[in-house]
Amino acid sequence: MSKKYFVCANSGKGFVNFFSESLENMQKIYIIKGGPGSGKSTLMKRIAKKYEDEGLNIDYIMCSSDPDSLDGVIINDYSIAIVDGTMPHVIEAFLPGAVEEYINAGNIWDISVLENNKEEIAILSKNIKKDYEKAYEYLRDAKRLHDELEEYYKTASSFEKMDTIFNEIIAKIDEKISKVL
Repeated sequence: MSKKYFVCANSGKGFVNFFSESLENMQKIYIIKGGPGSGKSTLMKRIAKKYEDEGLNIDYIMCSSDPDSLDGVIINDYSIAIVDGTMPHVIEAFLPGAVEEYINAGNIWDISVLENNKEEIAILSKNIKKDYEKAYEYLRDAKRLHDELEEYYKTASSFEKMDTIFNEIIAKIDEKISKVL
């Protein structure tokens, strides 16, 4: 059974990263390094599909910036992870060779194309950084407004009534379960 989830988030408190915690018990971690568009996510999707097709239990770690992209794949049956080790969730080897192994996705690049476009690449990279800073500012503002709004509703809420609703729902579910059993 496969699962999809996020271990990082762009939030009202900035970038939140729980990648390390999700990899704690891995026996082997392949850390893919390479720039945007170098095929890291595509490679991980292909690896995951191969092992999922063989019936193995796969976790898909989704990218917080692009939910159609992957930040990692965990093959649970073998405690093996393949992860994107680049910004914003840089992952470096703690036990290089013993646990972690680097994969250089940059080996597929035509360096001359990148060198010929380095000024444009630098501008785009700088703009991405500025836009993320702006996005985090908006997320902080949205979180602050949400918290202010929530205070109004909290003071108007009756949690005793919520307990009654909880008990009613539990009774209905228990009734359905007892009919099935």
